Amino acid sequence: DCKEVGAQARIVFSDAQKILSDIIARKLFSIRAVIGFYPCKTVGDDVIIYDPKDPSKQISTLFGLRQQTERDSNVYMCLSD
Repeated sequence: DCKEVGAQARIVFSDAQKILSDIIARKLFSIRAVIGFYPCKTVGDDVIIYDPKDPSKQISTLFGLRQQTERDSNVYMCLSD
């Protein structure tokens, strides 16, 4: 309810809602991926994923692999870094 831009913001929001409704009704987009944020920790090069409702329960492991290409520096990165 901003005095300066509130009225225009409501118009833009209303227009966006109409566009989103049209996209959904006409099925113009399809889901190809889903992202989530989970509690996790690293163990060596791996990332251990935990259940957000029960952080003591491990639900998955992402196995990491260090960079394999020879490098000038001794730094070989991994997703777990």
